[in-house]
Amino acid sequence: MKRIFGILIMLLLSITLLVSQEVASLLKVVGEVEFKRSTEDTFSTATVGITLSNGDVLKTGEDGIAALLFKDDKSLIKIRKNSIVEVSQEFGIRTIKMDEGKALVNVTPGTPTVYRIETPTSVASVKGTQFWVITTPGAGDRFYGIEGIVEVVNLITGQTVNLNPGMMVISTPDGQLLNIPVSEDEIPKDEEEYEEQPREQPVEQPEVETAKEEQPIQPVTPSIVEKEPQKQPQPPEEKGERPYGVGLGLGSVTLDGKIYNQFALRPEVQFGKLGIGLDLVFYFDQDGNLRRNEWDEFSDYLDKIYYLRYGTVEDPFFIKVGALDNVTLGYGILMNGYSNTTEYPQVRKVGIHGGFKLGNNIGIEGFLANIKELFGPGLMAGRVTYKFSDNLPLILGGTIVIDANQYSGMKDTDKDGVPDEFDAFPDKKFKLPSIYPEGINVHYPGEELSGKDYNKDTDKDGIPDELDFDIDGDGMTDNFPDSIKNFDPMVYQAPDPFNIKKERKTLTAISIDAGYPILNMSYLRLDLYGQAASFLPFWKVTDYRTGEEFTPGWGIAAPGLRANIIKFISAAVEYRLQGDNFLYGFWDRVYDFERVSIRTDPKGNLWPYTKDQIKLRNEAMQGVYGFLSGNILNYVVLTGYYQHMFTKGNNEIRSFLLTLDVPKNVVPKLAGANVFYQRNNDKNPFDFKHPSENTIWGYRISFETGGGVIISYVNQTTYRDRNGDGKISPKNESISLSTIETSFSF
Repeated sequence: MKRIFGILIMLLLSITLLVSQEVASLLKVVGEVEFKRSTEDTFSTATVGITLSNGDVLKTGEDGIAALLFKDDKSLIKIRKNSIVEVSQEFGIRTIKMDEGKALVNVTPGTPTVYRIETPTSVASVKGTQFWVITTPGAGDRFYGIEGIVEVVNLITGQTVNLNPGMMVISTPDGQLLNIPVSEDEIPKDEEEYEEQPREQPVEQPEVETAKEEQPIQPVTPSIVEKEPQKQPQPPEEKGERPYGVGLGLGSVTLDGKIYNQFALRPEVQFGKLGIGLDLVFYFDQDGNLRRNEWDEFSDYLDKIYYLRYGTVEDPFFIKVGALDNVTLGYGILMNGYSNTTEYPQVRKVGIHGGFKLGNNIGIEGFLANIKELFGPGLMAGRVTYKFSDNLPLILGGTIVIDANQYSGMKDTDKDGVPDEFDAFPDKKFKLPSIYPEGINVHYPGEELSGKDYNKDTDKDGIPDELDFDIDGDGMTDNFPDSIKNFDPMVYQAPDPFNIKKERKTLTAISIDAGYPILNMSYLRLDLYGQAASFLPFWKVTDYRTGEEFTPGWGIAAPGLRANIIKFISAAVEYRLQGDNFLYGFWDRVYDFERVSIRTDPKGNLWPYTKDQIKLRNEAMQGVYGFLSGNILNYVVLTGYYQHMFTKGNNEIRSFLLTLDVPKNVVPKLAGANVFYQRNNDKNPFDFKHPSENTIWGYRISFETGGGVIISYVNQTTYRDRNGDGKISPKNESISLSTIETSFSF
C-alpha cells in the first residue's frame, strides 16, 4: 500500500513539473516590460530573474526591452519595444510565437533543441544561428541573417527559402516570399537598442485588450454561369501545327528537406475535344541517384497524368480529370479560382470536374479536388442550374461545397493516419534497442529496419515505444519483455499523436444565385446578377487565437452588374454585405496551402488548425467590389480588381491588383510576358507616384533564343521606410530582386 501511495505521489509531482516546466528566464529588463502566466488573465510587471513556463507571454511597451535566456543551452533572445512573445517547449522543440514586434534570436550552435519562431505569416526553423525577426500585423515579416542558416516558410503558400548571412527574407500575408541581399548598414544594430534607460514604474496596472485579428478580404472574380471560367486567351493555332507539344524543364527542387536536380518532360496531346497532358518528372540527388518515391506504387503512375479532358463547360457534356488549375462555381461567392496544383510538384492531386445538360433548361456540375480523398472523403462540390426559357433567359443556380475532413490536407507518407508532422517514423524507418536479443526474428541489436507503422518515440532515440526497453529515456528499464527486469516505477510516455482517421473536421457551405441578361448586342452585353451564401451553422468553429467558439456566417453580393464590351473587355461591379465570420471566395487558388496549418496551441503543444479557425473570424462589413478584364485581339490581356469595404467600427479595408499579360508568339521570339502591381490597405491604392510598404510590383518576360532555349527575366520590387519618416522615396527606398532563368522547349 505504501508503495502504491509513493508512486501516486511521484506521479502527481511529475505531472505538476510537466505542466509548470520552466522554459526561460529574464536576463535583462529595461523600461516597460510585463508578463502573463498561461493560467492567468492579466499582465504583471516583469523583473530580472523571473522564469517563463509553457504558454507564458511577455510584452514590451513603447520603451521596453527584454532579454530571455534559455538556461539549458544558453541561447538568448533580445526583444525590442512593442513586442508580444509567447514561449513554449515540447519534445525537443522550443517555440517562440511572436504576434508582433522585433527580436534578435541567438541560438547556441550544437544545441539538440530545435527552435521555431512562429508569426501569423511565417515559421522560421533554426538550430545554431543568429538572426533578426520583425513582424508587423497586416504587413508580414522581415528576417535578417547574421550567422548560420534559417529556413523560413510562408504559411499562406507553403513556399520555403533559406535565409543566409547578409540576406533579408520578406514574407507577406499575400504569400510573397522574397530573398534579398542587404548591406551591413541595413541590418538592425543590437548596441543601439540596448543602451541603458531609466526604468519607469507604471502608475497603474495596464489592462489587456484583446483585439480581433484583421482578416484580408479575398478577391472574387466573377464568372459566367454555365460557361468555362475565364482563362488567358491563347493565339490562334497556326495552320499545319502539330497536335502535340513537348516541354523540357531543368532545375532544382526541395523535397522533404533535401535538394534534388529536376528533369521534367511535359508532353501534351490533343485530338479534337480530347486532351491529354502528362508530367514525367525525374529527381536526382547530388550523387546522381534517382528518387524512387514517385515510381514505386501504382498510385504514383496515376500522378504522372497531368490531366485528361473531354470538351469544355460550354459543351453539353464535359469532364476533366487530373490537374484542375482554375475552378469557379457560379459567380464565385464560395469557390473562386480553386486550383489543386498550388503545391505541385511536391504534392500531386488528381481531381475531377465535369458536368452535363438535361435538355435546354437544366445543368448539373460536379467537382472533386482529389480522387485519393474520395473515400475520406475530402473537398467536393456540386452545382445545379435552371434556365426558364429562351424568351425568359433567367438562370437560377444553387451550389454546395463540402470539405468533409479538412485535416486531410496534411501529408501522411506512410498512410497510417498520423500526419508526418506528428509521426516519429513517417517513412516507416526505425531501429532496434542496443540490447535487443540476437537471433529474434533474424534481427540484431541496434539494427535499422523499415516497413512497420510505428508513430511514437517518447525519448526520441529512434526506437519505437512499442520496442523500446526504456520508453522515457531515464536509464531505467520499463518495457522489457521479461517484466521482472523492469525497475522503473513511474514511466512517462508521450500521448498518442494526432490521427486523421480518429479526428475529423467538416466545413460545409451553400449558395444560391440568379443571373439575367438585360442587354445583348453585338458590341455590348450586360448581365444583372445576385448571389448569397452561408456556411452551415450546425458546427461551431474554435478561433485559433482566443480559443473561443463562433458560428460561421453569411454573405451577399447583390446587385451585381457585369459587362462585356466589344467581346474583349469584361467588367463587373457588385455590392457586398456580409455578417460576422464570412469570407468571400473561401475556396480560392491558395486554399490547399491554407487548408490546415501546424501551430502551437495555448498549452504549448503542436496542433493542426484549419483555415476557418485562422481566417474566418472577422467583423461584419459592407462595400463595393469591382473587376476589369481586357483582351485586345489576343495580343494583350489586362486584368484587375479593387474593393473598398467598411466594418461595423467604420474601419476601411482596401485592396487593389492589376496584371498585364502578353501571350506567347504574339511578338516574334517572345515566349510570354507578365507585369503585375499589387497594393493593399492604403488610403489611395491608385496613387502610383507614392508607393508604400504595402506595394509590390514586378514582371516576367521570356524570350526564345533558338534551339528550344527560353531566357526569362524576372523582377520583383517592394519598398521599405529606411529612415522612418513615414514616407517612401521610390528611388532610395525600393528593394528589387532580379533573376534570370533558363528553360528548354522542343
